[in-house]
Amino acid sequence: LLFNSAMMGVNGAFPTGDIFNLFVFFEILLNASYALMVLGSEPGQLRETLKYLFVNLIASTFFLIGLAILYRTMGTLNMADLAFKVQMLPDSDGILLTVPAMPFLFVFGTKAAIFPLYFWLPGPYFPPPSGISAYFGGILTKVGVYAIFRTFTLIFCHNPPQRDPRTAIDHRCFNNVSGSVWCHFTNGHKTHFVLPHRLPD
Repeated sequence: LLFNSAMMGVNGAFPTGDIFNLFVFFEILLNASYALMVLGSEPGQLRETLKYLFVNLIASTFFLIGLAILYRTMGTLNMADLAFKVQMLPDSDGILLTVPAMPFLFVFGTKAAIFPLYFWLPGPYFPPPSGISAYFGGILTKVGVYAIFRTFTLIFCHNPPQRDPRTAIDHRCFNNVSGSVWCHFTNGHKTHFVLPHRLPD
């Protein structure tokens, strides 16, 4: 039942066309993950679950703040309407998207555990049984990555400036190096298992 509830959140988050519904499906996924995280008898599971719960409560609060700012600014939360209205904005009003974009970047970056917002990983992931750890490592953060790509290519993309492609490469290299250093100072195969995307190629 818990796995099905989590998958309902995942399957709802991907096709939804309303950013508030994205928040709802995120919460369905997270509520199921809280229950899955305390299954088993590993020491420290409750402590790590509370940490995970606290981090996501903060992120969800900022999500609601971002939704309120976005609705106050654009008058809608439908993604198609938002994309259309963004294209209609004059160049001088581009700052109107910067303000709501910041909380969304923090929220999705925290849920996706991107640098430097992966401070809560891997603690909550490795105390549960291996099957649940594998599920968390393969699913939960990827929904955050998807949300970043979808919102920042559809909504928060008003006249994007030309960027040097080397910037993204430098950020990825820094992620790899920081992840490798972190793995060096941690113990246990599960800890390393949930950090595969930070290991160098």
